[in-house]
Amino acid sequence: MYYPQRDFTTSAWMSNTIKRYEMVKDLQTRHPLIGFTQPQVAALLGQPDYKDETHWVYFLGLTPKLGSIDGDVLALEFQNGTVVRYRVRQE
Repeated sequence: MYYPQRDFTTSAWMSNTIKRYEMVKDLQTRHPLIGFTQPQVAALLGQPDYKDETHWVYFLGLTPKLGSIDGDVLALEFQNGTVVRYRVRQE
């Protein structure tokens, strides 16, 4: 299913939280998050929608797709305060 792809900007990411899915591919292309520290991630993406000591999660909105009623998220995993893994997944 088609949906628009938009360029990632920090201000658009923070202000249009239900349409972040439109920017996530550009974010991943322009900002490889592996190796980012927690302060660097917070400066780029703002505070996460959920976080614990080793995981931060950002809600991406409801990506248009058939049969989907759950939203997608960008999930980041930290070790020693640095991103070691991230992925987009359906919640």
